[in-house]
Amino acid sequence: MNKNTYIYALILILMQHFCLAQSEKDSLRYFSLEEAKAYALNNNINIKIKKTDTQIAEQQMKEIRATGLPQINANLDFNHFFQLPTNLVPATQFGDPNAPEDQYIELQFGTDNTVGFSLDASQLVFSGSYLTALEAAKEYATLRNEEITQSVEQVKFSVSQAYYGVLLNKAQIEILEKNKSNVEKVLFETTQLYKNGFIELLDVDRLNLSLSNLNIQIGTSKRSLYMAKEALKFQMGYTEKQDIGLSDGLEKILPLIENVIIDDSSKFNPRTKVEYRLLEKQELLNELDIKNVKWQGRPSLSAFASYQQNWQQNSLSKIADTNFWFPTFLVGLQLKVPIFSGFKGSANIEQKKLKGIQLKYNKSILEQSFNLELNKTRVEYLSSLEQLKSQRENISLAEKIYNTSLIKYKEGLGSSLEVNAAESELYQTQGLFLQALYNLLIAKTNLDKANGVF
Repeated sequence: MNKNTYIYALILILMQHFCLAQSEKDSLRYFSLEEAKAYALNNNINIKIKKTDTQIAEQQMKEIRATGLPQINANLDFNHFFQLPTNLVPATQFGDPNAPEDQYIELQFGTDNTVGFSLDASQLVFSGSYLTALEAAKEYATLRNEEITQSVEQVKFSVSQAYYGVLLNKAQIEILEKNKSNVEKVLFETTQLYKNGFIELLDVDRLNLSLSNLNIQIGTSKRSLYMAKEALKFQMGYTEKQDIGLSDGLEKILPLIENVIIDDSSKFNPRTKVEYRLLEKQELLNELDIKNVKWQGRPSLSAFASYQQNWQQNSLSKIADTNFWFPTFLVGLQLKVPIFSGFKGSANIEQKKLKGIQLKYNKSILEQSFNLELNKTRVEYLSSLEQLKSQRENISLAEKIYNTSLIKYKEGLGSSLEVNAAESELYQTQGLFLQALYNLLIAKTNLDKANGVF
């Protein structure tokens, strides 16, 4: 192969490698933590359900409002009598003044066919119950909006935890891959020493076993990473075939999480929590419910109007003859005054008043639970932060001990058992570090939730 051919082949190989790397990159859609949250707010099914509930509440409010608008109905009736109805009239009134008082004459009068057309309209003039129902419908719509806010906070919380789960699995794989690389290097050197007769086969076998265990752990961790990503996609509502990647790493997120200032002196405002605001809305709706029941026991006034055209004739062929159409038109007012309902209303009001007392108790309990949760999450965060700092120092110390024992072993000053013990301590310390890291991430999300900042 001449020089130019070699250069062309090298360029071709590099281009293929670049295209492959670019293809792998394009097959992923990357999300930062904030982008993942924003995506979830538009695609999470629970939020879509809550938004639909809000739309239903808006339509219910329109339905209630419609009852106070004019109600207009048109009616068309047709009747054909195969036998006209019979009426009894006293015989003394029809030609026989001497007839007994209990003697009647059977008369049939009317036409075989009647057609009736009517146009009726009614308008609610005043009803306290209607006005209260309108106010309650508006508050109910705002209650649904608060429920959306609650779902939004829960989705952000779940997405954050799932995002951190993916990062932790990736960090675990990186640590295991690093351990594998170190073991492979030591295995190569140990194998050479064994071939030259400086050490026993047992040392080589031990390293092979350690390498095999690491490969198993890496495989398990990769499957865990896959499931963690699936959990994140589920929380995000991500259903596309394109896989996702994380653009935020622990190196970016950890400094933000580790430098949170805990202010114990600030007074916590329970209204920052959506659960508290929901109870307040329920209190207001209960008060409006009481008001509505009271108004139901008071007068209401309605206006109405009715216009009718009635046609009567034996022959349907004369339906167009205006001489047989007879109009009727009336307007009026209807005042409805409830008088006695068997104390049903008063019992209903007392029930709702008792419910209001329960809601006040629930608010008090909820406020206390908020303070307890906030204090608990503060303590957990500070404790997790201290544990992470300690475990970070322990990893440095464990790596130092492992490297020192490895150097002593290579120089013939230490035993393989000493290296094995140092290796086990290092792996155990790494596991404790990952656990401390997980605890801190979860403690931070719980602290944010307790503070009502999601």
